[in-house]
Amino acid sequence: MPNIKKENPDFIGYEYREINIDNKLVDLYLDNYPNFGWQIISAEKAQSVNSKMIIKLKRNRHIANKQELTRLQRKFEAQLSQVDKLEREKTIRASATALTIGFFGSVFLAASVMLFHDNTFLSFILGIPGLIGWVLPYWVYTNIKTRRSQELSPQINKLYDLLYDTCEQAHKLLTL
Repeated sequence: MPNIKKENPDFIGYEYREINIDNKLVDLYLDNYPNFGWQIISAEKAQSVNSKMIIKLKRNRHIANKQELTRLQRKFEAQLSQVDKLEREKTIRASATALTIGFFGSVFLAASVMLFHDNTFLSFILGIPGLIGWVLPYWVYTNIKTRRSQELSPQINKLYDLLYDTCEQAHKLLTL
């Protein structure tokens, strides 16, 4: 009966992962995923969506402290999703307000055009708020976005600090 070794010391089994992320977060992922034991195989643009990237990763299946690294990785991903949510929150209210003003401006302009032949004076009166409703949204959007950015910046910075602390803990586990 031949002598069969159960473990080959030169063999490394890998687990693979593919993640789809926004372009704005690519550098953050590429810089920090190696802290969780992942090696970056490739980073390429997603074919269907221009603002997405696909990052392909691999990691030794028998890496030391794998459970703790996986827990920290999930924590990292949750913190990143919170950062992304807060970043989107900067523009959501501003966009909704600007779109609402623009919609009402369009309604006034439509009423102005419909009344042009019947009542020219009323048509001009309705046209003024309509034009204002088309011009005003740009300034409203930038004003609300700027205020919201100032309000959310401390929270976002705090989340980034927590995110880097999580990565530092994971890196320490890898170097044990």
